[in-house]
Amino acid sequence: MPQPTVRLGFHIVTDPAMGGGVERWLINTLNSVPHQFNITVISTGFSDRKRLERESQFLKKYNNIKLNLFETKFRFFRKNRIMSFVLDNFFLPFFLLFTAWYYRIYLKEDPSEIVYLTKNQYWRLFKGKVLMGSSHTEFHDQGLINTMKSKLYASGILYRRISAFHIYPGRDKLKLELGKRAMVMELPNGSPEIECAGFLQEQNIKFLFVGRIEKLKGIEVLLNGWKMAQVQDRSTLFIIGSGSVHLQEDNENGIRVPGQVSDQELHNFYCRSDIFLYPTLWDSFPYTVIEAMSAGCFIISGSVIRSSFKDAEKQNAIKFISSDPKSLAEEIRNAVEMISTLRNNREKRRKFFIENYSSSHINEKFFSTMIDLSEKTKNNHMENI
Repeated sequence: MPQPTVRLGFHIVTDPAMGGGVERWLINTLNSVPHQFNITVISTGFSDRKRLERESQFLKKYNNIKLNLFETKFRFFRKNRIMSFVLDNFFLPFFLLFTAWYYRIYLKEDPSEIVYLTKNQYWRLFKGKVLMGSSHTEFHDQGLINTMKSKLYASGILYRRISAFHIYPGRDKLKLELGKRAMVMELPNGSPEIECAGFLQEQNIKFLFVGRIEKLKGIEVLLNGWKMAQVQDRSTLFIIGSGSVHLQEDNENGIRVPGQVSDQELHNFYCRSDIFLYPTLWDSFPYTVIEAMSAGCFIISGSVIRSSFKDAEKQNAIKFISSDPKSLAEEIRNAVEMISTLRNNREKRRKFFIENYSSSHINEKFFSTMIDLSEKTKNNHMENI
């Protein structure tokens, strides 16, 4: 007997071609959709770059709705963590309280029964839908703010119409609070496997950073820590990405700045690199970390993402540090001294990735949960008739 169709929508506040973490998650998720799903992508035309323009073309085969969101006019707020917090938690909810009706006009043709929100604040736009919130832009840790938000949700004050949540692993307190009112799916992000066969290890040790070139992502910590480590006689640091901080190559200190590169070039950098450096000051579940893990790189990261990668830490696939130059310099020197051991364990780290973070493994669980949510909703509806 054929399974009933599940009409599933995904709401994203940017153009999927932009190629950031959320956009990459969407593309990876929709690359392997089971046949019983009818997909709608609700996005905007906003993109400060189009790194995944070619890779996102396949999304056109799905239903597509474009919105012109107020938030995209205030992206300069994102350069500052405090201003970003104010925008998301005060300006945006207040604005949507009075303008949600306007956006609903453009959403009349949305056939979705379930809408997955990559940003929970937009719940007001969708009436008559089953809503799944997420951890993409909040609930990234169990600090005071996120704990308070989870309690407000549990009490029925915040995000009233969201009835399910996708949260990342390692957030047990939040899961408990959100679970008082919601069905909770605990699942990490997944990434396709990066095939590194044929890449030879070189005598020169290669360190790699991939991400936005911003203070918030630890770029100043990275540069200062690298220079303090004084390992440029044996090592090279490659910095890939773009952002508000302008960088130049520094041959004296062994720093190369390729800037923006294609996906294939990026995969080559992952495969040629030994250690991935990510001394971020704020993040939730960075895609670049699991991409580096897919290639077998050893990872040194700021401790703000520790809760998301506890199992990886136990398997010695990642080392967490305080995001300051001195701590980073010390770990860089340790990695150089241990390079033979780190290289010998590369395949072990790849195997751990495949078992825990490969897209095929994660997507199967994701869509299975969506089927369960659809069936649960239909059953509840029948009971109320």
